[in-house]
Amino acid sequence: MSNDDKTNTNNEGGGGESKGPSKKELKKLAKKAEKDAAKAAAKQGGGGGGSAGGNTGAADKTKAGAAKPTSPPAAATAVTPEFLLANVPSDGASDPCTLKACMASVLFSISLSNGGACADELPFVRGPALLYGPPAGDSSGGGSGPVLAFGGNGILKALALLAERARCNDHGNVESAPVMSAAMDDWLEFERCRLRPAVAAASSGDSKALESALKVVETALESHSGVSVVGGNSPLTAADAAISLTLLHGPTIDDRF
Repeated sequence: MSNDDKTNTNNEGGGGESKGPSKKELKKLAKKAEKDAAKAAAKQGGGGGGSAGGNTGAADKTKAGAAKPTSPPAAATAVTPEFLLANVPSDGASDPCTLKACMASVLFSISLSNGGACADELPFVRGPALLYGPPAGDSSGGGSGPVLAFGGNGILKALALLAERARCNDHGNVESAPVMSAAMDDWLEFERCRLRPAVAAASSGDSKALESALKVVETALESHSGVSVVGGNSPLTAADAAISLTLLHGPTIDDRF
C-alpha cells in the first residue's frame, strides 16, 4: 500500500491527525488580514470624503442656482371711507342747511370732508347732502357713496344718531345723557313744521304764528333751567341747534330744508 493510500486510510478512519498551519503561517495570515483591513478602511474613508465633497459642491450649486426670493407686490393703499358733505351751495356760509350740518359736526365730533356735487344721485335736492365714501377727488371714486341724509335737519339728526350709537357702544358711558332721543326728534319736527314757517311769515309782516311758537320754546327753556328745550346734561342738543339757527337766520329761512 502506498503512502498516499495510507494517509487516505488514516484520514477516513479517523485514526490519523491532520496537521494545521504552523505558527509562522498564522502570523503571516494575521498580518495580511490587518493590511487588508487597513486598506479597506482607508478606501472607505476616502470615498466618504469624496462623497461629502460632492454633496457640498452640489449644495453650493443648488444655492448658486436658486432664484432670489422676490418681494411681493405692494398692496394698494385702502381708502378709508369718510363722512362727506356734498351739494354745498355757493352761499354755504349763510345757508341754514349747511350751518346745521357744520354745527352737528362740531357738537358730535364727527368730521365732515368735501363731498363735491351729487346732483346726479339726488336731482331733487337743492341743499347739502350727507354721504359716506372716499373724499372728493380721490382716484377710487371720491365724492360718491351712499347718501345717508339730506337737508339741514336730516343731516343734523343723522350725525346725532351716529353719535348716539357710539355712546351706546361705549359700555362705560351708558349712564350719560342720550345724544338723540324721541323728545329731540319731536323738537326737530316742531322747528320744521311750526317755527320755520312762522319765522318766514314774520319776515312778511305776520308775526302772530311766530309769537305763539316762541312761547312754546320759552316755556320749555324755563322748565329746563333756561339752557335747553330738552334738558339733560348737554346745554346744546340737536333740537337746540336747529331752533337757534332758524331764529338766527330767520330772514333767509324758507321751507326747503
